[in-house]
Amino acid sequence: MRNIGMSRMLASLYERKNAATNTDSASRIYPTGIAMEVRQLRYFLAVAEHGSIAAASRILHVAQPALSRQIAELEMQLDSQLFKRLPRGVSLTRSGQELVLRALEIIDKTTKLKDQIRLAENGRVGTLRLGVLPGYSWLPKLGDTISALTDNSPGVRVTIESGLSINLLAAMKEDRLDMAVVVWRSPLDSTLTGRVIHRDKMGLAMLKSLPEANKPNLQLRDLSHYNFIMFARERSPSYFDVLMRTLTQAGIVPRGSPVASDSHNVIGLIAAGLGCAVVPLSYRHFCPEQVVIHEIEGLDLPLEIELVWRADRSDPLVELFLELFASTESSGPLPG
Repeated sequence: MRNIGMSRMLASLYERKNAATNTDSASRIYPTGIAMEVRQLRYFLAVAEHGSIAAASRILHVAQPALSRQIAELEMQLDSQLFKRLPRGVSLTRSGQELVLRALEIIDKTTKLKDQIRLAENGRVGTLRLGVLPGYSWLPKLGDTISALTDNSPGVRVTIESGLSINLLAAMKEDRLDMAVVVWRSPLDSTLTGRVIHRDKMGLAMLKSLPEANKPNLQLRDLSHYNFIMFARERSPSYFDVLMRTLTQAGIVPRGSPVASDSHNVIGLIAAGLGCAVVPLSYRHFCPEQVVIHEIEGLDLPLEIELVWRADRSDPLVELFLELFASTESSGPLPG
């Protein structure tokens, strides 16, 4: 009869626990410095449910003296008597009834915490920090993979940061990004690895109003009398040098000003009438009406867009993203 009454009391206390409002964290319930363990709380709840240390010890498969010590230690830590000792068994004090509420909360949160950690280990929760080169967030496979990731794992949030490749790669080194879509990555850096996800070509951007804009079989040397807008060499020394050699061979000597930070700014400067430039052909999608981009002979500068991640560490969320990315790929060639 005592056990039935204790069970009813626990059920009533559990209902109160669900109706409680200020139960967000254990730190609000217990003063700092208490070193109780979840195991002790489980022991306490077993004793409370069965109304007997002896009965609880049998259920828990813990020696009765050891269980008594754990309850006594818990009472000492809380500086409060949790049970009234009866001739046969125990019953909860007011403090014990309150602790039942809080212990159920803590154990529930501990269980949920374990579940969340398990999900994180499988890449099912968390934030994936993705950097993307300006002008390439439109890549279909990238969007398809982000959509698949959030559909399959509602607990995952994807944040997108736009930036130049050199800055995105530095952010990955400093653990401020998990992955990045970049160009011109140095193959000498063994801490990063990646895969080509898009192949672009370089074209010649100019004002539509220029006489050469409608010239058939347009050649690079046909624009040698115009200024060419460049980007800063430190962005990619190797690509900058290849481009300069290509321009020089066509008789083009850029004035060195203005210097633009990215292709979006380059196209804006062209629209303002400040010169011509070599830009990715895919930027045709972003051109203002007065700018045109032509694919011309003699401008053989392929542009490989890479999805890059850390090679020196394992990240389940990155691995899941890569797995989903691979599943979106067709057997055909990369777009470009």
